[in-house]
Amino acid sequence: MIAITFVHLNPNSPKFFGVSDFMAGLALMSLVWTLADIRYKFRISTSSLPIEKISYVAIVFVGLGTLATDLWRAEGWRVPAGSIITPGGWQVTLALTFLATFFSWIWIAIIKPPIFSKRNAKRYIHTLYQIILKGSSVEMAIAADELNKSIPSILKYATNIIDPYIENNNDISTPPITPPTTSILSNEVLYLIADKRFCRALVRDAPTTIITIFSSLRSLGKHHIRMRELARNIVNEAINYKDSFFYHEESWYDSGLIGHIKPHSSTMFNCYPMVEGLQSMLTPYDDYILKWDAEQWSIYCKITLIVLSDYITRGLNNYSPTLEIAYEHIKISCNSLYMLDAKYDPPCSEDSIEKLHNVTRFCTDAVKLFNERNYAGPRCENDTSYSLPYRPQDHYNYISDIMLSVIFDASKVRRPQSTCWTIQYTSTWGIFFHGPHMRTRAGMITKLRLRGKIYRLINELT
Repeated sequence: MIAITFVHLNPNSPKFFGVSDFMAGLALMSLVWTLADIRYKFRISTSSLPIEKISYVAIVFVGLGTLATDLWRAEGWRVPAGSIITPGGWQVTLALTFLATFFSWIWIAIIKPPIFSKRNAKRYIHTLYQIILKGSSVEMAIAADELNKSIPSILKYATNIIDPYIENNNDISTPPITPPTTSILSNEVLYLIADKRFCRALVRDAPTTIITIFSSLRSLGKHHIRMRELARNIVNEAINYKDSFFYHEESWYDSGLIGHIKPHSSTMFNCYPMVEGLQSMLTPYDDYILKWDAEQWSIYCKITLIVLSDYITRGLNNYSPTLEIAYEHIKISCNSLYMLDAKYDPPCSEDSIEKLHNVTRFCTDAVKLFNERNYAGPRCENDTSYSLPYRPQDHYNYISDIMLSVIFDASKVRRPQSTCWTIQYTSTWGIFFHGPHMRTRAGMITKLRLRGKIYRLINELT
């Protein structure tokens, strides 16, 4: 039988961590937590551990422990005798628990912020959901910046849209794959951050996160990932916001090194398989393009040229739905040109002329690109007849279609004579048939296509 001996606690024993010390430390911690930036609160909320609950339990334990220790000491009440834990050791235990709580917050909030993983996936998406649901632009800007560290992990776990069934000897009865919980949550994160307000925050306040998104997507090779809405909204918001990265990546002379490297434009569009796999990056919303001015159309034409350049560089000749949609959008950008005619009062602004210049510049730049990369198209180009069959994978046909549409729109401007001459000849016919890039081999092929279309159109009218 074990006998336990009790002795009176000496009121004069050393004291180095009591209630007064605890309250002073707690007041300081409370002040720090109250004034903490939303960035650090986001990091704490997305931790794999419920650090708030753990901290609450630890503080309650330390507070009650220090209060009971001071009371026992003041009253001289009995405590078990022995050397298992001394009064000094007990105080050290309470102090270390308090310090560990404080240092755990510092570690998670500052030293090693959490990233998306299997352990914190649910907490991560819940925190993001609360921020986006609240709709605060300040909080979404910080969350967008914090997302930068987790993007590679999110895309790693995310699944592709295609191939939902396991291939097993072509057995169509094979049940669909059930992705892991982390993959499902990764997909939901990508759907969640596709919110237009959050994409606006990405464009305006966290452009480096956008680079991380598309560079990680390219390195992982997941070109059919579930982020079509996210990609489209990012591009739309970047074009709509005239102080976005697109407008600062013009050229070396306008933007210096950034204009030469074009970090965002190159990362996002200089990978044709990714652009084609997402199927939405060159597909803006109709209500957006109806409001675009000439400067915004200029950006759209430039990013389309980047995609076309990579398509040709890869030596592809396959049908491209994404580029076809982009060509159709560019084709309709000059639809308001008819309002330059004098019979409309007041006539259309100079913005329509700038849109015309954008389209003609796009066509000549595309022809220049064809010539520099020796693009031959899907068939032999030695045929000089006007009855060449239409081939959807032939980009000479697409460019000549845009030229024909521009000529048709320009023909509606007839008065006054000076405006008619400027629009129809100087800005359209002169560029398409006598421009310097139209004298090259690619230019000759394009003009051949254009003449054939005009000839057939005249035949149909007569």
